[in-house]
Amino acid sequence: MTKNIKYFLGAFFLTSFLFSGINSLQREMEKYFYAQITQPFHDLVVVDISARPKKQKPDINAEAVISLKLYKTEKTRLVVRKNIDKTLPIASLSKLMTALVVIENTHLSDYDLSKTTIVSQKAASQYNIPVHGNLEAGQVIAIEQLLKYMLYYSSNDAAFALAEVIGLDNFIAKMNQKSKELGLNNTYFINPTGLDPSDIDAVPNYSTVNDLAKLSKYILSNHGLIF
Repeated sequence: MTKNIKYFLGAFFLTSFLFSGINSLQREMEKYFYAQITQPFHDLVVVDISARPKKQKPDINAEAVISLKLYKTEKTRLVVRKNIDKTLPIASLSKLMTALVVIENTHLSDYDLSKTTIVSQKAASQYNIPVHGNLEAGQVIAIEQLLKYMLYYSSNDAAFALAEVIGLDNFIAKMNQKSKELGLNNTYFINPTGLDPSDIDAVPNYSTVNDLAKLSKYILSNHGLIF
């Protein structure tokens, strides 16, 4: 064996021993420092991450419900539905259509918002419980103020007075005509207020939650003033 080979083997074994020692020291140091920065196992809080619970359907007691999410693109997503095409009395929700007929006829001189009208005895007697929006017979009031009373306070007097401006029957016809234009096929109005008719056998204003959602979407898109 030559002298150079002896040097090489000696250096090889020495280097191997040195690297082995360094690796062993590194492992021991890692264990030491890891122990300093971590808690003992018995002090650790173990969290059980369970599976994500399934969404529960809401418990809805109402006869009919619809909930839609509206996007700026006018796309809609149905969130909740129940009996969406069931016809039911809609009471003061009728006033949404009353307001729509007024707003969409402001180009006529009759419904110029700044124009005034005189409240009739019949309009003033639509609701005799003292509430905001009650009117007095003979009162002179602007169309815009009537619209506000109707929408702010659900004033039946104001709704009736608005309809009387162009004649009650004519106004109700416009309400039903607009329903047809909007495709509200299960909606019908007999008055502008939503009050139950005095004749107990008469059918009150009726609609479905699906039709009312269509009406609301149309108003939101075209007549933000109402909201």
